[in-house]
Amino acid sequence: MFRLVRVLPVCFLIVFVPATLNAQESGPADVESLRKKIEAQETQIKLLRESLQRQSEMLQQQQAILESLKQKLDVSAPSASFAAQTAPPRSEGQKPDQNQQPREGQQPAGQQQPNEPVEAGAGRIRFDGLIQGWFASGDRAFRDTFRLRRAQLRFTGDINENIRWVVMLDAAKALAVNNSFADINGSQAVIESRVEQASRILQDAYIRLDYTDKARVEMGQFKVPISLEMNQQAASLDTVERALFISDPRGIGVARDLGVMVSGRVLPQLDYQFGVFNGSGESQNEVDRNQRKAFIGRVAFRPLKGLQLGASGAWAGDGSRLDSPRRDRLGGEVSFNSDKLRIKSEVMAFVESDVHRLGYYAHIGYRIVPRFEPIFRFDSFDPNTGIENSAQGVTERDYIAGFNYFLAESRLKLQLNYLRKTFDNGLLPSRNLVLVNLQTSW
Repeated sequence: MFRLVRVLPVCFLIVFVPATLNAQESGPADVESLRKKIEAQETQIKLLRESLQRQSEMLQQQQAILESLKQKLDVSAPSASFAAQTAPPRSEGQKPDQNQQPREGQQPAGQQQPNEPVEAGAGRIRFDGLIQGWFASGDRAFRDTFRLRRAQLRFTGDINENIRWVVMLDAAKALAVNNSFADINGSQAVIESRVEQASRILQDAYIRLDYTDKARVEMGQFKVPISLEMNQQAASLDTVERALFISDPRGIGVARDLGVMVSGRVLPQLDYQFGVFNGSGESQNEVDRNQRKAFIGRVAFRPLKGLQLGASGAWAGDGSRLDSPRRDRLGGEVSFNSDKLRIKSEVMAFVESDVHRLGYYAHIGYRIVPRFEPIFRFDSFDPNTGIENSAQGVTERDYIAGFNYFLAESRLKLQLNYLRKTFDNGLLPSRNLVLVNLQTSW
């Protein structure tokens, strides 16, 4: 080690001293050449820095373009009134708030992501749909059958953030015609022919102006604001079929009509819908047949979390003319929804000319596990409160038990209902019916 220390200075002198002498001997010319090389390198470095700066600016511009395209492709679900609201995305097992039911054909409560929109001639278009396949089996000469209950195709377009349109078709509808006959010279002759309203393929077709949450305007054809369950979308029904006062051929039906409606939220707990229509559901996709219009409205009040109270009514005609019969409705509703428990009840009284009808139900469902929900319902409908001694006016009472099984959240659902149908005064024999529904929505 000592020898190595002594040798290192000698090596240093051998290398360093000649290099120094050579530098001194080279003179001013070599120094000038070295200076020019350094200046050239500095120039190249400056050019390189300018080139990198330009590339950085180009990348920032490209990033801004990408952000703009991303904003155009982002989904913005249209705002809706209390009868057309959807719940936010939920994790599996979390019950959506069903107090605020979306309209039929709209995205079901709890659906994870809305469909991606596509570019259109103006604005964007989103495509939704629902398919329901039924199987029904019963006694008393009931013929077991499969049935395609609904095949809904719904298109929603955004012209801009304040103007939207909706068109919904149901391809499963079978066109039917109602004929009126008269006796002419001893033979029956058709004096009037109308398309059965329940058979029309065109369901919804309307434009919505959405400039403020307090007063949205819709014009076209859509559901009239009557009843909680009637305005509940088909994909989120708690039972396979709606309540008797809606589904019975003598009931109010899933009433759609042509008109204009204003809806909004005047208070955080209070929503309203009010509209003027050609009728209360009898003039779908056709011109009005009389001068009178139907005035229909609904309000909903939520005093506590999960609890909703509501009322709805319609006034359509006073019966002073043959072409303007009375078609009045008045109903009340209450519902409560928590993470697992669902309770709701409605009562509806209505007048068809001189016939008074009354219907009501009470429903309860409890989500035992995230995918399985047993349900029970008591359902009653009196098609004519003034007659109880004939089969045409007898009160029907249904006892319904079953379950909803969610195979893929709300996108794929299996429902099974057992119905025990009974009739007052034994005018009709009791019957048993089993309904099975397998549906998918997107």
